[in-house]
Amino acid sequence: MAKAKPATPEQWAKAKALFETGKSLNDISTETGIDRSTVSKRAKNEGWEKGKFQQLIADGARVAVVISTLDSTVQEVVTKAIDEQTKVREFYAKAGQKVAMMAVKSMGETPKPIDCKIVADTLVSTMRVSGVVPYYPAAATINNTNAQQNNNEPQKIIIERDNG
Repeated sequence: MAKAKPATPEQWAKAKALFETGKSLNDISTETGIDRSTVSKRAKNEGWEKGKFQQLIADGARVAVVISTLDSTVQEVVTKAIDEQTKVREFYAKAGQKVAMMAVKSMGETPKPIDCKIVADTLVSTMRVSGVVPYYPAAATINNTNAQQNNNEPQKIIIERDNG
């Protein structure tokens, strides 16, 4: 009997996504061609979370149903507002990631607790703003106060919005 050829990275990515959406091992095997016991072993070894995205899927379905009950003009306006809010949240999420990466790089090998607090406070502020502000600037500038505490020249981190 010929041995099955190894699954591709794309097959594994799909298997993990299906697992995390709550699909059964049989369904995953059918959709990916990977043996169910092989999927089960890898999921256990890598700590995949079964059903991780079920709430997200339920929320998305609920929103889709509500939108489908609206008249076409309201659907258009609501859909556009959702798209705009998504762009705002994506912008601030990317900004937060960039700030965190820059801060961690500037801390060196052993960050001090105050450095970690500064990063955490900045990220929390960024995420708060992402859920509240309907308007966002073309670029945000954040001063690196950690550099000021170390008597270094302060760095400015500039995050530009993608207008695409």
